[in-house]
Amino acid sequence: CARDGVSFDHVLTLVTAAGRRIKVRSLGVPVRDDTGRIVAVQGAKQDVTDLIVLQAQNAMLALKLQAMMHSY
Repeated sequence: CARDGVSFDHVLTLVTAAGRRIKVRSLGVPVRDDTGRIVAVQGAKQDVTDLIVLQAQNAMLALKLQAMMHSY
């Protein structure tokens, strides 16, 4: 982002100091001066571990429901 000026939005796996594996959404955008030169990257990180777990559980429940519906 700082070199090419391309924004990013990725989900990464990180290991905490306690050894726990978490999923983190990392995003950033280039900040440019008046001449268009990249002078910084502005961004954020967000722990999305619980969201990803819930999405996986939701997908499993949807598959079970679909299987039950097809069995009748």
